[in-house]
Amino acid sequence: MPKADFFFYGFTLVMLSCFPMIELLGGDWQNYIALGTILLLGIPHGAIDNSIFLSGSGMPVPRFFALYIGVIAANVLLWFMLPELAYAAFILLSAYHFGQSQLTDVSILRGRKFVFLLWGLAVMSTYLYSNRVELLNLIAAYEDLAAFSIFFNGSFLLISLTTSVSASLGLLIYLTATGTMRLERFLRELFVFGIVATTAYLFSFLLGFALFFVTVHAFKVLQSEYGYLLETNKLKDVKQFIKALLPLSLLSIAGISMLTAAVYFELFSISYPLLFMVIISSITVPHAYVMERFYRKV
Repeated sequence: MPKADFFFYGFTLVMLSCFPMIELLGGDWQNYIALGTILLLGIPHGAIDNSIFLSGSGMPVPRFFALYIGVIAANVLLWFMLPELAYAAFILLSAYHFGQSQLTDVSILRGRKFVFLLWGLAVMSTYLYSNRVELLNLIAAYEDLAAFSIFFNGSFLLISLTTSVSASLGLLIYLTATGTMRLERFLRELFVFGIVATTAYLFSFLLGFALFFVTVHAFKVLQSEYGYLLETNKLKDVKQFIKALLPLSLLSIAGISMLTAAVYFELFSISYPLLFMVIISSITVPHAYVMERFYRKV
């Protein structure tokens, strides 16, 4: 069993066993724990995008960072000019990226990207539909989130959920029946979906999603990056890998902390939920492109 799956199963089962105590914490504390987990354990999985992208590319380092920062700036601008489009693009890109990291080792010959997208949409739709009331209450509480209410219509989310889950399941069955995917792997994917559904139902949106994001997605990406850098002799051991992750991880956390403080002291007007959506999407967009190139090489 891959380490990422083992950690997801084990850690999630521990969380489920502690559910009564976690529920006593209330929604706010669950969200604080989730955000802290994403910041401390999720952000590092994109902290060596420069090393991954520049390996064998021949691109000068300053040009890479100029492009990377330029993409982030363009994404931020999109959120403030066309927020609905920015949100939709963020969900679709995140879904594709999640599916890609999960299934990239499966030799899918046709419709590979479509399978990735469907798998990720099944996961995202499960968390969004199961927590739609919580998310609608959040939207109602902040004026600058009003534009996103159209995405949380119950019928729309239910159709997204049933369509993506049914299509993903059908494709996984087809891949297994044709020998592309082993039966053991198919059963593991079913188990992952089962745990996703359970955590989405029991926990707040952010805490349930954080469990998936950190233990399934981020940890799996880190494994792939570490293996690649070892094979290409870019590093020798885990200690060097951790050192490589630290600079941009700490810089990102410091930047997020400064932006959060700026909102707290009312230096600019934006709600915390929208701020974190903009931040997370701005990290995701360039990272997803880097990983698209990375998965072509491994």
